[in-house]
Amino acid sequence: MYEDISRAMHSSKTHYTVLMGDFNAKLDTIENGELKVGKFGIGKRNQRGQQLADFMEKEGLFMMNSFFQKRPHRKWT
Repeated sequence: MYEDISRAMHSSKTHYTVLMGDFNAKLDTIENGELKVGKFGIGKRNQRGQQLADFMEKEGLFMMNSFFQKRPHRKWT
């Protein structure tokens, strides 16, 4: 799946890339000096979350939702 997404991203020339979807991934917070994940995640990182984090690092993407602090009842988004 990530290879297909990568091919689609590289096949179109755009200034900004927004990748959205339900990846069933929990990313929690920064691990091992990552730059693409912020410090305001939630939950414990699962295997799919690690795959997504690795993909983001490889492609230069950011998990923007994790860079902004939210109230506890808004963290499910």
